[in-house]
Amino acid sequence: MIAVLRPPSPVIRSHIQHLAAGVVFSVVAVELLPDIIRQHSPVEVIIGFVLGVATMLGLRSLSHKLEKGNNGEPERPIGLLVGVGVDILLDGFLIGVSFAAGDKAG
Repeated sequence: MIAVLRPPSPVIRSHIQHLAAGVVFSVVAVELLPDIIRQHSPVEVIIGFVLGVATMLGLRSLSHKLEKGNNGEPERPIGLLVGVGVDILLDGFLIGVSFAAGDKAG
């Protein structure tokens, strides 16, 4: 309700997004990572995380390029839609993996 009445500044929005990212990383680290490390070598886990971070940075770059029009101004929200689609896909994948790891993790 507060955000509807008084939209947050870009700095506050950035802080909220960083908090949400931290929560996701902490859930992965506490709930999923121990089971994954038990079943796979640490090198495989590190490679997976590095590829995941590279994919997200690549997606960010791609989404910015897709949104720019001929004059450099944002023209259409294609990049945002691609980002949201990938986020939903990854969230679904993570929920599925967590349930596969165990009912408690899920």
